[in-house]
Amino acid sequence: MRVRRSDLPWWILAVMLGIPFGVAMGLFFFKSDGSSSAEAEFGALVTGIPFGLLAGRSLANWQKEVKQAEGDLPGDKVELAHKAATGGPVPADAEVRSAAASIAALQLAPYSRRTRKLTVIVLRLLLATCVIGAIADSLSALLPALLFAALLFGHWYHPRQLRRRLKLLTEEPTPSSDQNPPL
Repeated sequence: MRVRRSDLPWWILAVMLGIPFGVAMGLFFFKSDGSSSAEAEFGALVTGIPFGLLAGRSLANWQKEVKQAEGDLPGDKVELAHKAATGGPVPADAEVRSAAASIAALQLAPYSRRTRKLTVIVLRLLLATCVIGAIADSLSALLPALLFAALLFGHWYHPRQLRRRLKLLTEEPTPSSDQNPPL
């Protein structure tokens, strides 16, 4: 039997996520700031523990919601539903299509109007700051600018893709609009 990550308790997820993050931050503090090993270890603890607790709890909640969206589908149909939710063929089975629509709606939920507007505003400010920094000071600020530009594009593209997919999954299939024609 395959153990799914959603079957793990949140505190195990917190440890699994917090330790690598804390170690990475400790190495960052040690290498970049010239901190002593004790200061780097303290920085690792101060960053790794809260990150692990927040990320582990959030991931456990997300996985619980995904499991609820999947419903009582067997394992092979769960994979079909996930593929259908993200762009695979629209399944003919109504149960799988319904689960795929629930999964797509769950993925669309973080893009609510208020959250999305705030995220776009913050990303635009960060992008502008990096571009201004690159013009005024150093071209090395263009690297984070590319990251913020990619994140802005994702916040523009991903909700549109999910809405189109949700529309396809909630429409009743007709023989003329069959997504899986026979070979």
